[in-house]
Amino acid sequence: MATTTATLPRYKGAELGRSTVQASRSAFAGLLLRDLSVLRKNLFREFLPRTILQPFLLVFVFLYVFPTIGQGIGGGAAPCRRRGRTACRSGRAFGNRQIELDRLGPRRA
Repeated sequence: MATTTATLPRYKGAELGRSTVQASRSAFAGLLLRDLSVLRKNLFREFLPRTILQPFLLVFVFLYVFPTIGQGIGGGAAPCRRRGRTACRSGRAFGNRQIELDRLGPRRA
């Protein structure tokens, strides 16, 4: 019985004498240089305003928006404890949907 060994296909850089690690580092360095050149062009127009604004938006959402809609930080809040578990599961959307259905009138068969 004859046995054959399969040869693994090698990447083109191996023919040039580069190892996989060297090729990976070269690719990473090229991507990093590209990102830095794009960052240099857009530093003051996009990057800094977004970097400064993001923490403020996070604080705004968690400290103003969530309590306003009745959702506490971490999912459950005081409104859920007052109304019971089923009211928490249904949420505001179910309540609004029920109001819409009441406005439409009785169902017709």
